[in-house]
Amino acid sequence: MIGASQYIEYKDKFIARTIAMIEKGSLMPMITVMGISKKDKSFNFIDLFIPNQVFDSCTIKRMYLNSIIPQIGETLLEDMSIDVVAFSSEAWIRLMEVPVGLNSKDAIPYDWEKLPIKKEMVVMLIESKGRSEPLFYNIVRSEMRVDKDGFGEKVDLVLDDDFRGGDIGGAFTGLYEKFVNG
Repeated sequence: MIGASQYIEYKDKFIARTIAMIEKGSLMPMITVMGISKKDKSFNFIDLFIPNQVFDSCTIKRMYLNSIIPQIGETLLEDMSIDVVAFSSEAWIRLMEVPVGLNSKDAIPYDWEKLPIKKEMVVMLIESKGRSEPLFYNIVRSEMRVDKDGFGEKVDLVLDDDFRGGDIGGAFTGLYEKFVNG
């Protein structure tokens, strides 16, 4: 189990890498496994870009998360510690007022795709043993530029306090345990 300062170090490196990916174009949905190499004690990031097909059906998603992820974890554990696992994806957020007397799940309209997009965000879920931290950042884009790597733009991530607190659920929660314990 890692301490609080190590967790913050992993989180800060992960967020910096995520910003760099967005600045270079976009952020594909991915899982990042972070830990220390058993061979040379170096810090490792393993990025697993999630194939689009995983999102095609709940059955495929369950198979990916409950069969493939534990197998990958078992292989990684041979060569490194698994200290932190993070899920990240860009997202277009649609917001609506929830009518009095309804909970938010009951209020979602059948044609939710017609709700206006209100925010462009990065959704991150960072987990380690005993920790699970959802982070929602607004993407603020500015300054198009050309450099040695081609076109890019300056991107700032601004933590969105509207989404802080409360529990988060979904298919991509509990990833740390899936990698470490199958």
